[in-house]
Amino acid sequence: FWQSARRRPPLAGMRRTVPLGYSGSSAPSDAALLHRLPWSHPRGGLIRASSRPLVWSFVGRLKGDRAAILERLGSGDGSAGLSPSLVAKSGEFTAGETHAAYAMSRFVVSPKGNARLDCFRLYEASRVGAIPVVVGAKHAIEAEFGSFVGAERPPWIFADTWADAAAAMRLLAHGPKDAIDRRQRRVLRWWASVCDLLRAELRAAVAPPAAA
Repeated sequence: FWQSARRRPPLAGMRRTVPLGYSGSSAPSDAALLHRLPWSHPRGGLIRASSRPLVWSFVGRLKGDRAAILERLGSGDGSAGLSPSLVAKSGEFTAGETHAAYAMSRFVVSPKGNARLDCFRLYEASRVGAIPVVVGAKHAIEAEFGSFVGAERPPWIFADTWADAAAAMRLLAHGPKDAIDRRQRRVLRWWASVCDLLRAELRAAVAPPAAA
């Protein structure tokens, strides 16, 4: 897992990106877990992006420049058209509440951590139909997200700056409803495709050799 590794990862052609996905306890099992959220978790499947009550959310540690980025998106000069939003520090939400927050968000923003752009949050969000937002240099994005087995690069929002990311979020959030819903469907299809392809490749790798 290269998120915590500061050394250079192998070349794209020599590796397979295997998203660690989400914690085994991430799915809420009891509605009581969600009592601190302002809306109930949907019971009949995922909510369309265009109908979700939160424009964006973030749950995690406020390390590095994350606090400044989130403040700008939440209440600063970059926040116009991007509310309501939700920010929770690590430990404030249970795994189930985090899952529910993402399931009610159109976007999940994910500022860079200590070393890598890649992290659990991106896949937790994709799994429940929230559109991840990642900001970084083009070469860093390609290095970290260009090697998913048999699948295209994730159809998330990638941008060079958080100002550009906010503009892209605003365009989708306030544009035609079918545009953001199509992007959501692309994210969900991408996640399903990556999981299916990885399962197939892993099965093939561990399958016993065919009898002569």
